[in-house]
Amino acid sequence: MISIAKYVAGFFCLVLPAIAQAQSAGIVECPRSGDYVYLYSSMTTLDVRITLQCGEQVQITGRYDRYFGVRTAKGEIGYVPHQGTATKSRAARERAYSVRRARQTR
Repeated sequence: MISIAKYVAGFFCLVLPAIAQAQSAGIVECPRSGDYVYLYSSMTTLDVRITLQCGEQVQITGRYDRYFGVRTAKGEIGYVPHQGTATKSRAARERAYSVRRARQTR
């Protein structure tokens, strides 16, 4: 009976992390319209790999200190500052809030 419980516990430890995956889609945010954000190849040297346009979608591969690890649609991999990227759920919340606020001011 105890050996079955060990197998069940082991199964859940292996399967649940795969099911509960963090959100991995993001959108490049810019402080000003028409601006851009740098994609760095390294967090320590801050070598610029490419520039990302506002609104460009990226896949978030990890979170490191003050940076997100991201992969672009073209396959470029690098690091973007947290303030330069928003997860899709955060962007959708902010957009819904601004629409609601605009309706209230009419």
